[in-house]
Amino acid sequence: MVPPPFTIEKQRIQDPTERLIHDLKERIHVFVQGLPVEATWKDLKDHFKRSLPNVEVVFASVSIDKQTGKSKQCGIVQFETPNLD
Repeated sequence: MVPPPFTIEKQRIQDPTERLIHDLKERIHVFVQGLPVEATWKDLKDHFKRSLPNVEVVFASVSIDKQTGKSKQCGIVQFETPNLD
């Protein structure tokens, strides 16, 4: 099922590629390193939620080494950008 088009500046975005590009522009991605080995994506997300209570954390991920299954001690956190309209 394809999600319905959404409106930006009174224009509808039909093309999935344009929709993805717009979505990426509307969010901030932060690379984090130096995480404890035992840190999970939930720990990372909860930490940023506590640290930035007025910002919506929409995604967090901790990188895992495919061969060892252990944390690479880095990850990505994604935030919604504030609406400046």
